[in-house]
Amino acid sequence: MTNQSWYGVVGPENPITQGDIIFNCPLLTWVQDDKGNLDFEVIEIDAIVMTQACDLAQNHVASVMMGPCVRLSEYKSDWEIFQTKNGENPTSKSWKKQCENIREGYAWNLAMINKDDAISGMDENRIVDFRELFTVPRVVLDEQIKSPLFSRPRLKTPYREHLSQALARFFMRVGLPTRASKSW
Repeated sequence: MTNQSWYGVVGPENPITQGDIIFNCPLLTWVQDDKGNLDFEVIEIDAIVMTQACDLAQNHVASVMMGPCVRLSEYKSDWEIFQTKNGENPTSKSWKKQCENIREGYAWNLAMINKDDAISGMDENRIVDFRELFTVPRVVLDEQIKSPLFSRPRLKTPYREHLSQALARFFMRVGLPTRASKSW
């Protein structure tokens, strides 16, 4: 990766935009108890804003699309569990290949963003998982960033656009139905 920082740090005077990382972002999620009853709870996760900057700047959206932005070490732990469950041996060689595939864009549902030791909370690379996107009402995020103590990392150009392009590749996958005959 490059020596140039991928991030700027912005404060509460800066409105929310694409590429902002929100630590402890509130997320309303559904949970099911052992009897099958559904309820909801609020959890906090680190997330990155995926909604287009122009839509946010022009107030075209009431809800902001977010993607989970997990530390690489957390992702590795989950990856090892998944590999083991599927009868695979999670070796250091296979982990290195997995990271390379994510970095090169071959893992269609994932993107990796760089670390920056100079920014609190960004001390290791992070993984964004496009299969787990969610929305947060914009008013909730706007309220959260109002604190004078609240600063957040913001992806710089061109890294923000690369992440957006990776999301676009994820969404533009097309599965065509197979057909038994050429009747169309």
